Amino acid sequence: MDRNTLLAFFLIAIVLIFTPKYMEMVAPSPKGPSLPTIENAEDTIRQAPTEQSTTRQDVEPGVYSVNETPGVLWSNEEKTITVECDLYTAVVSSNGGGSFLSFSFKNYLTADSQYVNLINGKNKENLSIRFKNLDGENINLFGPWRYASSFSGGEIYRAQSLEFFIDVFPGKRIVKTLTFYPDSYLVDISINVDNVANSIFGGAYSIGWYGGLVPSEENEKDDLFYFNSFVYQGGELVDLKVKEGDSETTRFNGATDWVAVRTKYFIASFIPDAPSDVVSALMSGRNDGRDIYSVELAFPATDPAALSLYLGPLEYDKIKALNCELELLMNFGWGFIRPISRGVLFVLKKLHEFIPNYGYVLILFSFAVKLLVYPLTKKSYQSTAAMQQLQPEIAALKDKHGNNPQKLNQATMKLYKEKGVNPLGGCLPMLLQMPL
Repeated sequence: MDRNTLLAFFLIAIVLIFTPKYMEMVAPSPKGPSLPTIENAEDTIRQAPTEQSTTRQDVEPGVYSVNETPGVLWSNEEKTITVECDLYTAVVSSNGGGSFLSFSFKNYLTADSQYVNLINGKNKENLSIRFKNLDGENINLFGPWRYASSFSGGEIYRAQSLEFFIDVFPGKRIVKTLTFYPDSYLVDISINVDNVANSIFGGAYSIGWYGGLVPSEENEKDDLFYFNSFVYQGGELVDLKVKEGDSETTRFNGATDWVAVRTKYFIASFIPDAPSDVVSALMSGRNDGRDIYSVELAFPATDPAALSLYLGPLEYDKIKALNCELELLMNFGWGFIRPISRGVLFVLKKLHEFIPNYGYVLILFSFAVKLLVYPLTKKSYQSTAAMQQLQPEIAALKDKHGNNPQKLNQATMKLYKEKGVNPLGGCLPMLLQMPL
């Protein structure tokens, strides 16, 4: 190797070694995520609250972790707005651009006569917006947004909207609006992230309900049996139930009719206005002593998203009236039993209109069922008694034809025919009663 070649390698090495140092001097790299820092702004710029700056245990790991988010123009403090109607009292926080601190139902009480409240510390990050920045880092905007509406809280008698916004870049704003109705458990949600669409990796963001729902029954173990998450796409319902110590996350691409998490008697469900607008749906669950389920919908960042949240009881008529087949997650039994189940539900509700106590309604219904099936019950008892009277003769036939099963069977059937006894007469009436 000649001297010129050695000199060339030496110069290349010098360039490789000192170029990074030179670039760092002339263009220092920013620390943290790629969202730019906003300087000289009116409000204080800060990172997400300290309690949010690490991955929380109530959200499925690997779905979205919480990162510090310098560059986001947060409000100075959290604001809360109380929305009250005949059905519920909701306390809405400006965190996350509108999330529930509590949601208490006026018509449903716990065992200690308190209003059922489906929100606690584990699911306070409901209605949260998340996305990845262009560096692929997870961004969670759960912090105090600015409140833009004039409504300061109180009882509502007409549709009432709460608008929140946050500046991710100077002049680049995300807006989220919640609309409440005085006579409905539906909350309409509109989201516009178009201004920052070019800064979102993959061109999609998600809104989710994380941390499940709070048990409402005194027998919590019985309540937890019904805990599930659901995704409904293209006429197919998929549910997720995890075993103790397990965790699972599943994502479904494409148009989605709705996603939901439920307890024994209550449900939280996202229902998009246009299922075809949904990019993907996700459901996850984990169990470390208690089931915790989460769901989310992803929407394209370039278009405003419109969806509804149904947060309320599993009342069949109210859910069916939504016209999105959300009632499919209510278990009415096997296919051939479902018409009977719906008929029983109809009768119970009609009786409740005249007898405003379901305890008495159930007693009356049980008595009516006994009267209705009495002919079948009587027939079953008579058949059972006739079979008992034939036992000595059947035993004699077994002694006579014990070594020939075919002749024994023929002789036994002949005996049944002569005596007019149906060996299934005691079972069939009972089977007919079982659906009721």
